[in-house]
This record gives sequence, C-alpha cells and structure tokens, in this order.
Amino acid sequence: MKKKQKNKIRRLKKSGELNDRMVLFAQLYAKSGNATQSYIDAGYATTRKSARANACRLIANDSIQELVQSYRSEIIKKYEVTQDKILTELKTVAFSNIRDYLYYDDRKVKLFKITDLDNLKTSAIKSVKKSTSRTGRIIIALELYDKADALIKLGEYLSMWKARESGETEIHVTMVDARKAS
Repeated sequence: MKKKQKNKIRRLKKSGELNDRMVLFAQLYAKSGNATQSYIDAGYATTRKSARANACRLIANDSIQELVQSYRSEIIKKYEVTQDKILTELKTVAFSNIRDYLYYDDRKVKLFKITDLDNLKTSAIKSVKKSTSRTGRIIIALELYDKADALIKLGEYLSMWKARESGETEIHVTMVDARKAS
C-alpha cells in the first residue's frame, strides 16, 4: 500500500468516515467484486439477505468508492492488466476456430501438438483430457472456452447491444436472404 493511500485511510478513520471493518470491506471488494461476500468476510455478523442490502449501502459511500478504486488501481498495476490485454484474450476466445487445433490425416482427426500452437491459441483452450475407451483406443477431448459468452462480452464492451439488469443480454438479429438482397 502506498504512503499516500495509508495517509488517506488514517485521515478518513480519524474523521470517523471509515473504520477498520470498512477498510477491510473495500480491500476485499476490490479483489473479488462480490460485495455481499466481502461484507460477510469483513466480519459483519449478518444474514446473507441483509449482507446484500448493507453491502450496497457501503458501496454507495463516497469514501469506500474512492478506496475501492485506489485498491483496484494497485491490482491493475501489479498484474499489468490493460484493456488491450483483456480485449485480446476475449477476441481470441470469441474468434477461436476448432480447425486451428485439429487436422485430418489418413481419415483420422488429429490434434496439432500443443507446442506448435502460439500462446494466443492455447489461451482459448479450456481443457484437454485424455482417456482410454473400452476397446483400448486413446481418446483425447479438447474443449475451448465459451465463444458465445466472449462474443457477448465483446459486443457489450463495444456497445453493440446492452445488457439487461437481469444479467441477460438482448441481441436483435435481422436475417437477410442474400439472394433477395442483391
């Protein structure tokens, strides 16, 4: 924690705007993004329902918001997180193609060697599992991360559509018959 940040916390505590538990809540919330759980983990004795309501009240506090933003800035600097890096990863998943990982050889589907794939392609891989069938054949299952989810997140970032408060995303699609359009 930076000296400037420590001084600010001391000043806010002294003025009565923040207490130790509130500071801990801000730290936990900055790391997790889960206000309810951060409220509980900060030591507030409560039910889950009241934790949700009380955490919302804390987040509305200007001093808490400022502190959370300060902690998040530290996290971003520490892990060198940039919008460009996040968008690159989302783009990689959103536009991943199974043909980048598989090929046909002697009428069999085979996987490219993982060492032959670049870092961006491997970051789209969720899992690779190896098993053996009852007949003794080796089975390799390759699973990529969810393209649809990555496409929705990219679209939201680019304001192509808006997320509903319910967590669902509203996407309007117009189908056009290419034969009639020309």
